[in-house]
Amino acid sequence: MLRFGDEDGGANKHVYGDRAVSFFFVYYVFFGLSFQGIRWLLPVELNSLSMRTKGAALGTATNSTNFMVVEITPVGIQNLRGKFYITSTVFNFAFVPIVYLFYPETANRSLEDIDRFMQESNGVFVHNVPEATGVERPLRFVALENERLQLGATIAEGKMGAGQMEHKETV
Repeated sequence: MLRFGDEDGGANKHVYGDRAVSFFFVYYVFFGLSFQGIRWLLPVELNSLSMRTKGAALGTATNSTNFMVVEITPVGIQNLRGKFYITSTVFNFAFVPIVYLFYPETANRSLEDIDRFMQESNGVFVHNVPEATGVERPLRFVALENERLQLGATIAEGKMGAGQMEHKETV
């Protein structure tokens, strides 16, 4: 839109400017709903329990990239006009294989599931691991959780006295 506003000699520059601003809003809505939270959420979800706070600190420290983008965007638009957004397009398309190859699916998984997966994993590539790419929670994790819950219930029952067991049965 910025380029079109320059090409027609500025006669309709305000119309193209209005359209450019609307595209900024559309971009920020979709960016906010998708990749904006990754820097804050994935370090907490993907790191082991012992490394979770360190990962969150690193994610916070990398927020300076937002500052860099805010600082260079006006200069880039002024010098490159509409061609400046080619750089954003290249970076956005570069993230597609990065996410596909390295980011495991975290939907329908508990933090313990992610922790166990990361501890057992031997490589950084997750694209060929069905447990890491499926949307449904792996059955192995469900079975392990049920086993843990059963063990906890057995231990809790073993710690109850005779009077507590009778009270539990009558309730």
